[in-house]
Amino acid sequence: MAERAPDSVRIFDYLDYREFMKDAYQVKKRKAPNFSYRYIARKIATNSGTLSRIFSGQRHLDPKMANGLARAFNLHDGELEYFETLVLFGQAKTHIEKNLFLEKLFRLRSSRVITLEERQFEFYRKWYYPAIRELLNVVPFDGNYAKLSKMLRPAIGVQEAKKAVKLIYELGLVEKDKDGIYRLTEKLISSGDNVQAVFMTNLHAAMADLAAKAINEVAPEERDFSGLTISLSSVAFYQILEILKQTRRTIMEQSSKDSKVDKVYRLNLQFFPLSYESVPELT
Repeated sequence: MAERAPDSVRIFDYLDYREFMKDAYQVKKRKAPNFSYRYIARKIATNSGTLSRIFSGQRHLDPKMANGLARAFNLHDGELEYFETLVLFGQAKTHIEKNLFLEKLFRLRSSRVITLEERQFEFYRKWYYPAIRELLNVVPFDGNYAKLSKMLRPAIGVQEAKKAVKLIYELGLVEKDKDGIYRLTEKLISSGDNVQAVFMTNLHAAMADLAAKAINEVAPEERDFSGLTISLSSVAFYQILEILKQTRRTIMEQSSKDSKVDKVYRLNLQFFPLSYESVPELT
């Protein structure tokens, strides 16, 4: 069964410029049959073949063309700026750039109501949000934020704990039982691949900073830091990636069977290159 075209589109509902383009095109085409790739191509000084490859994901839209394409879809003022930023976000190369453009997109959204994506973005920016969610699986929390905040290592402020519990409750990651005690739910945070990558990189960066501090602040008998510096082929590298994936699955299965949890832990698996395959050209 063919997917039904949307009746209307609102640019601020999108975090992927191609998804907006496809939906906006369907709406315009249904209302004006003469609206075509050729018409849009003339607006942005390209050809319909190039435009087709942009729509299909085979190539990116040149940011210089974003203004003309946005006007072809009758976007103006704040909508136009949002679309241009959306294109830049979709093509950002570094995590810093992706964060900057994603934050700008959230600021440009016209609604004053905080969106689900914004709450998810916040969840992954602070290490103690996922930590508190897991802590609620350890202790029966009934509203004692002072106790909850001090149980984390390092401890956080009471207001930070309140904000964290409020956020994870709004995201549906915890719920209250009939006695008013918070319990974990099975819900997972999901979003588009590009956005999800930003979320997870923020969390990995925050946890890496925390791990660096733990070297000095956590007693050796309470932690384990080890590592290997080894030379490998690309084939062996991907084989080890599969081993690490299976290891994570095994650990998750073990944790799900543990009925006597009493503490929250963080396991960082870090595996990355320390050299190039050949000497880069000097510039």
